[in-house]
Amino acid sequence: MTIFINLPPTADAGPDGAICLDGTTQLGVASTPGYSYQWASVPNDTNISSPNNSNPNVSPSVTTEYTVTVTDTNGETAEDSVIVTVNPLPIVDAGSDDTICVGESIQLGATAQGGFSYAWTSIPAGFTSTLADPIVAPIVTTQYFLTVTTDVTGCQDTADLLITVENRVKRSRAI
Repeated sequence: MTIFINLPPTADAGPDGAICLDGTTQLGVASTPGYSYQWASVPNDTNISSPNNSNPNVSPSVTTEYTVTVTDTNGETAEDSVIVTVNPLPIVDAGSDDTICVGESIQLGATAQGGFSYAWTSIPAGFTSTLADPIVAPIVTTQYFLTVTTDVTGCQDTADLLITVENRVKRSRAI
């Protein structure tokens, strides 16, 4: 007499992780031949890239728990869960588009907030700053780009503004 013992399948949803809002992460592990997979989530995420794949991509907008149910060829099942934490993006205030005359300066951005890093660049190239609110004096119309990074999570967002430079001198009006 031969006795066969069918071991249940192994389910591995992968490690808990964190993403930034609008980010994507991959769940699970490589597939095992003969296993089928079914992913579900709380709250319900209807955008799981391949809910019947062993390692789908997800882009939740809120912290979500994903559970994979693995079924083998004998109909035996196993489950495992993973939590994907969604971190918010920083608020980016580059300021508003504006117009200045040649020789004038203007302040960009807003007052720095603790816990964030700031990085400015420009087109045409040549301007960089790590201040939240630098003062600039462009001699040609320039587009400025601000990237703000949350120090703890690394989440970042960007904004831009255009400073138009006019080649005329402002004149005072006589009263």
